[in-house]
Amino acid sequence: MNETASSDSTSASGERHGGSVDLDTVNPLQLAVMERARAEGTKGQWLPNMSTAQWIVSGIIALVFVTGIFRVVDGGLTAFQKFTEVYSQSNPAPEAPPPAPEVDLSQPVQIILVPRSPAPADEVAVPPLTAE
Repeated sequence: MNETASSDSTSASGERHGGSVDLDTVNPLQLAVMERARAEGTKGQWLPNMSTAQWIVSGIIALVFVTGIFRVVDGGLTAFQKFTEVYSQSNPAPEAPPPAPEVDLSQPVQIILVPRSPAPADEVAVPPLTAE
């Protein structure tokens, strides 16, 4: 059972040594510290250390808040819908205007163009075109 683990260590004189450590010569406290460091390295550090009961309580609290938010939004939308129903019943939509009478297209139609405003007097009249 001569296991080795690679590690970088610093000696008492401050020199840095890299290499492998013989796990048979390491005391149990050092071995436990190394195992814990290895386990914490693989476990996500962003997860809090919570028991199962704490996770369940946290989930229930979050569920209560989310349910409350949905109920408030649903209540607001229901109230708005009822308000619009009452408002639309008190102010009925105006009736559609009667349809325009049909035009008989068999007879010719005369169109008279009338200017919107009279032409200004100072406008220069364009002389008629003459053939040369």
